[in-house]
Amino acid sequence: MNNISELKPFKSMWKVKVKIIRLWKQYSAGAETIEMVFVDSRGDKIHGTVKKDEVGQLSPCLAAGTNETPN
Repeated sequence: MNNISELKPFKSMWKVKVKIIRLWKQYSAGAETIEMVFVDSRGDKIHGTVKKDEVGQLSPCLAAGTNETPN
């Protein structure tokens, strides 16, 4: 398991356990995305986005205040 502070852009496969502390839907240019702020066990935060192609599939599974281990 990695912490948010260990994430680097050169690698695309990370295993992190995070809590969603803020979640909202964003509408722009006719497309919907899901925006989230995650926090890990150390208190580090990061922003994440679910792209329009995956909103329908992932939207029912995500809620603020839940713990997630994104793939």
